[in-house]
Amino acid sequence: MAFEAGTRTLWSLLWSDIDQIQAFKLDLITREDICLELVAGQKAYTIDDETSGWSELLDEIGRQFHIAADWLSIVVTPVFATNRSVLWDRRVASALQRFASDASSLRLTSKCNLVVKGTTLQDWNDALAVVRGMFGMVEVDSNGTPLLQGLTSRHFHGEHQARISFRAGDIHVRGTCMNASQIEFEVPPGDVQSDADRDLLLRLLVIMSAYLRREAVITTQGADFAVTAYA
Repeated sequence: MAFEAGTRTLWSLLWSDIDQIQAFKLDLITREDICLELVAGQKAYTIDDETSGWSELLDEIGRQFHIAADWLSIVVTPVFATNRSVLWDRRVASALQRFASDASSLRLTSKCNLVVKGTTLQDWNDALAVVRGMFGMVEVDSNGTPLLQGLTSRHFHGEHQARISFRAGDIHVRGTCMNASQIEFEVPPGDVQSDADRDLLLRLLVIMSAYLRREAVITTQGADFAVTAYA
């Protein structure tokens, strides 16, 4: 993959060099600019929807990486929000392969919580970015009012006790940022019924652990289930 200006090559990158793909949106007042950031090692390469060959690039990225087919609509909506989304991450993809067979170990008979301790506000924002990119739309509101305008790189700030809601398949996940030092999402009783539901819940747990580089735990009234999915 190479990007050029006239006859001059600006940069070139092998697909195998890419460690992460993020998408986000910039508010340029008169229009919104959809951007992709390709991270390879310590370097980041940013392109936008005005780039020549943009459509062809999106098609090829879809073939090269396992990313959500509807990611573009997720980044576009809502307006006035950056909607940063982690579409693909090498360490997350590797961790998902390692833990693929562990879902059968989950035995959930009641309401459960997904907990990650020792976090920061940036971890909350990172968690929502990776959830958005790998599961879909995330709703964030404070005091009943959606937090849309004025947000750039962050989803919410420390002065807000923000409520978060998203779906992982048929599982409706909710959380409240009461304290930045702990991420906690609640899974309602009855939402995890099938093997497919357990697979999705484990996927969410592994993604949180691998991306945030912390232990993630499913807590229930019975035994807890912990995952450490980072090297």
